[in-house]
Amino acid sequence: MKKYILLLIVPFLSFSQIEEGYYTAKYMGFAELDRDGEYTILEEDWAEVTFYFTTEYFTISFEGEEEKIWYEYLGEFEIDDCPICDIYEDEEGNELWINYELEEFWFWGGLNSRDEFEELIYFKKIEKN
Repeated sequence: MKKYILLLIVPFLSFSQIEEGYYTAKYMGFAELDRDGEYTILEEDWAEVTFYFTTEYFTISFEGEEEKIWYEYLGEFEIDDCPICDIYEDEEGNELWINYELEEFWFWGGLNSRDEFEELIYFKKIEKN
């Protein structure tokens, strides 16, 4: 009986977090929530952004500046635009969504009173170094 219970529980205990190491994004964009509840792209461009992930924090480096962000892993979720998506939350309540299907990182910030994020920064064309 114990064996069967363990077989039922073990799949729920496995987490598929991003693999530790360096990643480089070649393209990034900024979007903002408008009055209609849609995200409007403000700017998109080619860029060289480097990420380093550990199990406790990640760093992001862009144009000679580096920032360290501590996070908590919230789990793997299936969301409309992100069928296989790991979600992390930082100390300020911002979220990082890692979309494995599209190979993109989405940073959501500025949570408003309607529980909507006001800002989105996204990174595309990501490769593991």
